[in-house]
Amino acid sequence: MRSFAVLVALCCSTLPASAQLTTQGNQVFAQGASSLPGSPDVNDFFGNALAAGDFNGDGFLDLAIGSPGDNNGQNRGAVHIVYGAAAGLTGQGSQEWIQGHDGVEGNDERNDGFGSSVAAGDFDNDGFADLAVGVPGEDNAQGIVAILYGSSAGIASARNQVWNTDDLAGAGRSNGDAFGTTLTTGDFNGDGFADLAIGTPNRSNGRGLVHVMYGRTGGLSNTGSQRFRQGADGLEGDETNGDFFGYALAAGDVNGDGFDDLLVGVPGEDSSKGGVQLLFGAAGGITPDGDVFLRQDSLFADDRQDGDAFGQVIATGDFNQDGYVDAAIAALGEDNGRGRVGVVHGAADGLTGPAVQWRQGANGILDQENAGDRFGSALAVGDFNGDGFPDLAVGVRGEANNSGIVQVIYGSLGGLTAAGNQRFMQGVDGLDGTNPPEAGDDFGWALVAGDFGRDGAADLAVSAPGEDNNRGIVHAIYGQATGLPTISSLVGAGLSQPFVTKASYNQILTIFGQRFAPDGFARVAGGADLVNGRLPTKLGGVCVEMGGQRAPLFAVFDTQINFQSVAPVNGGSTLPVRVIRNCDEPNALLSGTVDVETVAAAPEFFFFVSTQTGVNPVAAVNETTKRLVGQPGLLPGAIFEAAKPGDVVTLYVTGLADTIPRYGPGELPPGAASTARPVIVRLGARDITPLYAGVKPFNAGLYQVSFTVPADVVLGNIQIQLIVGEPFLNLATPPGAFILIGQ
Repeated sequence: MRSFAVLVALCCSTLPASAQLTTQGNQVFAQGASSLPGSPDVNDFFGNALAAGDFNGDGFLDLAIGSPGDNNGQNRGAVHIVYGAAAGLTGQGSQEWIQGHDGVEGNDERNDGFGSSVAAGDFDNDGFADLAVGVPGEDNAQGIVAILYGSSAGIASARNQVWNTDDLAGAGRSNGDAFGTTLTTGDFNGDGFADLAIGTPNRSNGRGLVHVMYGRTGGLSNTGSQRFRQGADGLEGDETNGDFFGYALAAGDVNGDGFDDLLVGVPGEDSSKGGVQLLFGAAGGITPDGDVFLRQDSLFADDRQDGDAFGQVIATGDFNQDGYVDAAIAALGEDNGRGRVGVVHGAADGLTGPAVQWRQGANGILDQENAGDRFGSALAVGDFNGDGFPDLAVGVRGEANNSGIVQVIYGSLGGLTAAGNQRFMQGVDGLDGTNPPEAGDDFGWALVAGDFGRDGAADLAVSAPGEDNNRGIVHAIYGQATGLPTISSLVGAGLSQPFVTKASYNQILTIFGQRFAPDGFARVAGGADLVNGRLPTKLGGVCVEMGGQRAPLFAVFDTQINFQSVAPVNGGSTLPVRVIRNCDEPNALLSGTVDVETVAAAPEFFFFVSTQTGVNPVAAVNETTKRLVGQPGLLPGAIFEAAKPGDVVTLYVTGLADTIPRYGPGELPPGAASTARPVIVRLGARDITPLYAGVKPFNAGLYQVSFTVPADVVLGNIQIQLIVGEPFLNLATPPGAFILIGQ
């Protein structure tokens, strides 16, 4: 019966239909427009690369835009920063960063390609996201990576760094390596500092190479940096010309061990059939131990063919919110360049099949596929409708003679689903741009998701670097949250009728409402959730605050939460209670508060059945026969019987408050603990001193009261109450509870 208090009377409800990305209020950004600095020139390729991070720590994500062809198409390159605000992205205060200008190290030289790649992460863990910028054309395409650090004023040149392969493990630079072609960030060693993975896919005739640098106080350091190659550095496989190991990079905790793992795209592997190398994170950083090479034919019901280029684009997200990060992997060359995106689900042992393939015109996805569409040319993950499940945006830049479109596939409890699938193209359905879309715009070339307005839903930035003779533009399309969590009622977990409005120390309470978690979500605390032997204060990304203190949680559902009160031992105060969804995250959603009066004890039965009027059978067990007490049929498949005179009956209760010895909220007592105040069982008109009143081992807030049924008790459904205190202080269970007594 240990979990009985948590599981009895659980209810379910449904959320209103989820909102989606909307073209209403969409924006277009270009150099020299919308308050952005710079001037648009032919072949600037503004929007070639995108990244999102909160560079100024104001709670709104900001957008970094790479323009590697900048400066009259001379490929010197630039990066623009557009800052988020309450209403979304704004050009006010936007910045342009160029090598050798405004304190940035280096020289602004032709063909450097500054901004060819960008990635955001808090490398020094100071609360401000920092920016890594790839400059693969530097020094005859040997390549460098520049680091610009965030601050309260946003991205600044102070402390900026420049790294090349001479600085890292496996030193040595060569012309054409293009170090910094790809970048990704993740916390690979779990120390709270973002780390940086750098891809050099052109290295050694296209064999490819990946470096990992680790964050720490003061920022990125080359101390402990790592180098990884196929067939070397402890990895499986063989190094072959044209494999392009490191062409794509992504990070995420696919095995749920608390360390981000690294996915490395190898699209040129085996005559461009392609593959993805999975390297696991650990306390010491990325480890080659147990690395896995993922092939298309081992994950999907699909042939592996020359030119598929599986692994050319990768993105990660926990689409079904099971605690394991999933991977979306594109094969752009599939079926004459039509393109496929496969989603592989994470698990305790890593990414495992079978997996699901997505393509246009199939599985409920809009549009028709055509040769050269390149479905999957960019991928971005974000919760665009604020329902708690990450969604997947898919770039299809080859669509309609490279005018390009973007498809959005939404997450759910079962993972990605075609339900609600959206398609965006320039100049159509309210999105800014020319209608019909123009060939060569490459809309969907780069994508990034982020809540630029912090309304609880991620927004989507989409680049079209081919727009206007490759000058380039970036669109911002805004998500709509389903809404904040709302509390409709706060009651005792026993669900007494009428509902109780008071709470006591360590009482089990229930909140009913909406949008506490994703639609259909259900999570009950288990042994793996315990923290130092105590119930968790965060479960499924949800927290409950009572008087500003985190409360221990038993279970979280989309419309219900069971938690343990943190009221003072002797009561006497009024505490506000609220629910926090996405707890401890930048996009945390806070409900309004409801007040609860705290008292010395708030006794309440758990019921098998509770109604507004009539008989409410209490949860009880006959210790003599080990059967449940009550009329048959109260619980399907359970055997019920009446309690008989002389039988010992145990009642299940909450709200009896303090015990001897005393245990704190969430603590699972290793032994029995009796109530600190006397308890009386009132059976009909008769008061009975119980044999035992208190908590049993390993039960938090679940009290048990055992008593002997008197020999001369009246038979039938007899009213029962518990009275607590000395001299009782009117601390009693509400009326309406009954127990069945028979012969």
